[in-house]
Amino acid sequence: MKITLACAIAFFIMQIQPASGSQIASTPVAGLADASAFIVIGTVEKVERLSASDTYGEVSLAYVTIVSTIKGKTLESNFKLQLHIGGLRGFDVPLSKGTQAVFFLRSIESGEARLTAWGSVALLRPGYFHQDRFAA
Repeated sequence: MKITLACAIAFFIMQIQPASGSQIASTPVAGLADASAFIVIGTVEKVERLSASDTYGEVSLAYVTIVSTIKGKTLESNFKLQLHIGGLRGFDVPLSKGTQAVFFLRSIESGEARLTAWGSVALLRPGYFHQDRFAA
């Protein structure tokens, strides 16, 4: 009787689906583009590490120069972007000096930008693109 009860409990436990609270729901790129007020191509000029914790991961501040604007209009040519990398809540992409990427942004105000969604940065492969520099 005890073995039958233990087997029945084990069977029901195995049928329970794992919790999905920490899983990220993927977003279609078209939906991300529609939700973004700005889509820009930028180059990371500098990254400052602000803090690190188990919950928020590493918090960094990336300084980005806008190379081209795909969507939206802004007078800003640079912006700062706070990133959360690792930990329980850090889903952003790690950036380093010289990285080129497409940034999907909710806002750019007073030189500070906010991503449309966690990790909404598409990295461009190094060496594939270059910035033309014209002499004045």
